[in-house]
Amino acid sequence: MKKINVVWGALALVLLFSFSVGAASFQVDGSYLFGFGEHGSFKSESNGFAVHGSVEIIPNVLVDGSFLSLNYTKLGTDKITTEVPEKALSERLVTFGGLYQVVSDQDLQVFVGAGLANYNFEAGKDTKVEGKGKGIYGKLGLNFELMPKVNLLADLSYAPKFKYEEKDGTFVTARATVSYDLFNDISLQGTAKYYKTDVSGQTGDVTSANTLVGGGVVFSF
Repeated sequence: MKKINVVWGALALVLLFSFSVGAASFQVDGSYLFGFGEHGSFKSESNGFAVHGSVEIIPNVLVDGSFLSLNYTKLGTDKITTEVPEKALSERLVTFGGLYQVVSDQDLQVFVGAGLANYNFEAGKDTKVEGKGKGIYGKLGLNFELMPKVNLLADLSYAPKFKYEEKDGTFVTARATVSYDLFNDISLQGTAKYYKTDVSGQTGDVTSANTLVGGGVVFSF
């Protein structure tokens, strides 16, 4: 599973870099994260990594995407290990869409946009897929210079008609990062991320929520 996650992350970086050829600007960040949340009625703990990127293809119009991969380390009172395939639990979240920059000042940029979110929950031997979900989301974001060399990036996405295993629900994700510029093109960042899947069906409610914290590196060109 760890090898698969690394491959997915590498592919995401290659894809975003390929989009950046000829583009006005390009930014990608990667973070290692620790998660604390709920899956159904159980408390959970997890760890993993996230990659986010955006490319300005024409003035004020950007392509935006992200990839999140988590492995559970604890569910309820049970410890989980990926070294035992029968007990391995993981989640993946991929988003891809477009943004339009409605405010473009030197110290503040505001974005609105939309895209598609794809969520997978996997459990058991041979990574048997236990749940798949997808939906179209709307997104609002901002990038604000708190002080010289220190920036705040925050965004909120909401999918009002999220389809999970043929059931209707909602999906929300939020992110906030504070970064410090080390050099012109490289920054260090601290990240907080939250997402929640809420689905109601005839067989009961399905809820998965995670609060993630961690840090990483930002590359801007």
